[in-house]
Amino acid sequence: MFLVGIGGFGIRRLKIRWDDKELSKLLYAFIYRIYDPDHFADSSYKLDPIVDEDDRPTWTITIGVKSRVGGVTTERSVPCPNFLPLYASSPFEIRTHVFATKGAGVDVDGEKLTVLKDQVCRIRNRFDEHEILELVHKPGRVPGVVEAVYHKSIELPSQLDHLKVGKIKHRLGLRQLGSPFASIPTAKEMLRVAFDLVEVLRFLKAKRNILHRDISIGNVMYAPPSGDKQDLDTSTQDDEVLFSEFFISDSPRRPHTTSVLLVDFNHAEHLTSKTGDSHEQVERIGTPLFMARAVELGRPTDIAKWPPDRFLYEIPSAPEKYAKHYHDTRLEKFPPKPFEYFTKEVNHAPWRHELDHDIESVFWLMLYWAMTAQPKGGAAEHIPATVWLSLMGNAGRREVLLGTLLRRHTAEGIGFTRRKSETTRSISRKLSSG
Repeated sequence: MFLVGIGGFGIRRLKIRWDDKELSKLLYAFIYRIYDPDHFADSSYKLDPIVDEDDRPTWTITIGVKSRVGGVTTERSVPCPNFLPLYASSPFEIRTHVFATKGAGVDVDGEKLTVLKDQVCRIRNRFDEHEILELVHKPGRVPGVVEAVYHKSIELPSQLDHLKVGKIKHRLGLRQLGSPFASIPTAKEMLRVAFDLVEVLRFLKAKRNILHRDISIGNVMYAPPSGDKQDLDTSTQDDEVLFSEFFISDSPRRPHTTSVLLVDFNHAEHLTSKTGDSHEQVERIGTPLFMARAVELGRPTDIAKWPPDRFLYEIPSAPEKYAKHYHDTRLEKFPPKPFEYFTKEVNHAPWRHELDHDIESVFWLMLYWAMTAQPKGGAAEHIPATVWLSLMGNAGRREVLLGTLLRRHTAEGIGFTRRKSETTRSISRKLSSG
């Protein structure tokens, strides 16, 4: 059986016997077109000359930038040289390629373009990423969220129109570049980035009516601000969003300083538009390892069965600096109170993906970092297979892992679990309620 990709439009299955005389021709054509895609190739990509064989190959990607002068729209070609390939996804389903500049970036209408992202998507998607980013930043730039400075939709080539299955390539030029979340060097810095991530997600839901819906290791970047550049134009109103730098530092550089960079809004949802029956709404979406258990199940999770954790832990008083800025807004909604036991009352409202589920994904992201982090100069640390399989497993397996983190029962790998669970135990107590 052959799986034949056709210009990003889809996959065709061809069943051929091993003794078929056409088999060798098909194998030859398959290998030949990998190296010479002919008219299926994107002519905007050109491999840069190789100066040093030890250097990674770079590409020049030419983009078409439109401008309107005197009522006339023109398009000029802008080369983006020395772009390194950073990421390439599976060629099936949604296909993504990400490139980042080795230099200072390319100027596009006064903005610096440092990252190019090509993504093949279904034409009838409810939202595309550029549309969501416009909704995020148009009322005012939001720190901690990647910005698009360029966008173009590119039709895919096809010789046979009847083979089209409705896909299009979106090319995004992005302003910011970050490092992987896994590269965060210390537990303290990881917790600060996680705090800021939760603040960004809260702001997007409260002020922009947007849910990200795919918090994962690849979509949360680490981008510590440089000491000589504060990016002062990237801010919302002072009372809308404040990050950990503001609450922890005695002399913060500014309220909107953050090291988090949230990217990849391909699965994001704007809650107040395109809500009719004509727009397909997909609830079970995300990256499996980091997906909230309720999202995986498509329903609320069951109340935890392990006593004494059938209650919500107390809400402590807010630190003075936090209370000063949020007394009239957030704190009134969440006053200090003692712990309370769960009831068995059933909420009959229709289930859907909510902000709480994205916050649970932040917890799994933190746990993943804690399990895989390796301190500099520290001894190599074994990750027990049972713990790793639980994290990688389905909602039921992860439920068991939460129970282990809470109860700290004696089991294989418990010493490992104890060392890794200190920064996440309080959050997992609350998550046990679903």
